[in-house]
Amino acid sequence: MAWAIGILIAVAVIALGLWGYDRFVDPQARINPEALEGVRFPAVRGSSLSGRSYTLPQDIEGEVAMVMIAFQQVHQFDVNTWLPVARDLSQQYEALAYYELPSIDRLNPAARLFIDGGMRAGIPDPVARATTITLYLDKPSFRQALAIPDEESIVVMLINRQGEVLWRATGPATPVAVEELGAAAASVFD
Repeated sequence: MAWAIGILIAVAVIALGLWGYDRFVDPQARINPEALEGVRFPAVRGSSLSGRSYTLPQDIEGEVAMVMIAFQQVHQFDVNTWLPVARDLSQQYEALAYYELPSIDRLNPAARLFIDGGMRAGIPDPVARATTITLYLDKPSFRQALAIPDEESIVVMLINRQGEVLWRATGPATPVAVEELGAAAASVFD
């Protein structure tokens, strides 16, 4: 029995070393600010679940938007950790909008209709429908333009209408990331 506990501890130590202790303490992946130089949100088209067409970033309803980009259905759990923060910031700063951006590979119109209909049925709240904009696009090109290495985590950004990325984080909301976002919003609006 003692040998089994020893093996478990050894495996845990090796996992922490290989995967990174900081990912366990703070699941936010840290982004080197220099890696974002020259990164701009590309022009993309989508429609909200309430039926409005958008060309982002130029059509954001405010000076700045907080966007939560999700690549997989399971990412909704992480997006949900950011929604209260987004709502609070949009109330604090009238010129800040927020959007959920489910990002899906290009599909034919029938498949899009089916997926959007399913999402619309699962989201009865009219505000959530209005702020959820489905993007059907070439995901690898979209990720490359935004320097997003993979689809393992959500990406949260503050962007302006010109596509400038003013702040960025990955993964669920954490106290540190929320504080950094608040500071970034304050620097834009105060």
